[in-house]
Amino acid sequence: MNNASRPAWCAVLDASTRRGIAVDWAYVATKEEESLSARRSARSQIMEMAGEEFDLDNSLALGIILFEKLGLSPVRRVGAGYSVLNSDLGRIEHPISGAILAYKHADRDACWIGQVRQASARGRVRPTFEPNRVGRITASKPNVQGIPEPIRSLIIADPGCMLIQADWNAMHLRLLANLSMDPELIHLFEHGEDPFVEMAAMLFHKAMEDVTADERATAKMTTYSLLYGSSCDGVADGCGLQVEAVKAYKEAFSDRFPGVHRWTERTCRAVRKAGQVLTICGRQLCIDDLASKRVRRGALVSRILQGSEADILMDAIARTAEMLRGIGGRVLFPIHDALLVQAPLESAAEAAVTLRVAMTDIGRTLAVPLAVKVTAGPDWGHMHAC
Repeated sequence: MNNASRPAWCAVLDASTRRGIAVDWAYVATKEEESLSARRSARSQIMEMAGEEFDLDNSLALGIILFEKLGLSPVRRVGAGYSVLNSDLGRIEHPISGAILAYKHADRDACWIGQVRQASARGRVRPTFEPNRVGRITASKPNVQGIPEPIRSLIIADPGCMLIQADWNAMHLRLLANLSMDPELIHLFEHGEDPFVEMAAMLFHKAMEDVTADERATAKMTTYSLLYGSSCDGVADGCGLQVEAVKAYKEAFSDRFPGVHRWTERTCRAVRKAGQVLTICGRQLCIDDLASKRVRRGALVSRILQGSEADILMDAIARTAEMLRGIGGRVLFPIHDALLVQAPLESAAEAAVTLRVAMTDIGRTLAVPLAVKVTAGPDWGHMHAC
């Protein structure tokens, strides 16, 4: 990859901004009314159970109602108050917690719909795209990447077209395997097992065939959180685990994949010496704020993996656009570890193959190849494997 790739991906996304992305405004109107109605209903239930009116959007006031007036047991304290994060509310066994979560979800959807309405121009949304400090592309006005899954159907294909999306599978873990060259981590992918099912089996001390979807999701969050430098206490709180279980898993991960630790140590030494490090594609990441005697390993790992992913995605955007041009397709926008495109119905199958190649072939042989799941559908909320 070279510096010529950046202008190429910029030009592609600039074109997407100018042309705009189609929106189903009838769906938007329906979901807007549903979310506002659900928010009003949930708020009414909450106030009735609380026995008084209060500012539901004030975390301090909410904590006082739940844990002082109603006497519920807080999951954890935050400073002088109580945590009212969704993950903690979900662990409180009282009808009011379910109503609060319903209120928050309805409020989130209503706010996103409002953003889409506000940012629309001539019936379409025209988000702008910029890279952050490590190169990850972010969208704004509106942030289409952050549209909640329950209302993603508001993004639709143009008439006669199909939406196609490619999502990387365990992207950061695959990049980590290629960067660290840890033989056991490479071996894990070579055998075609789901890595996070394997991690869940380690975390929960059970056979892989007995791992549930929730346990897999918890193991994925736990693994990445630890890799990115979160404390065991923080991971335990965030994932609903015992601290000792997280500590045991962290130790088991290090014992099983020692090459990861060795790579991290080598990289930390390089950063202390030069203040920069390379992504998997050879781009220099300047990490001046980490070039000290106490390099924060988790932050370093996170930036390298995110920077490497960004390089590959930028190149994939440029190559996908070039390959789709001949069949009347176009790139719509990236979603961090995925890319959404559009193609005419008669060329959708060809576009899916094109997208798969562009997202997995980085022009060099990898010990652990990249893998994607490709889906297609008439709108972003109804995508099916293809």
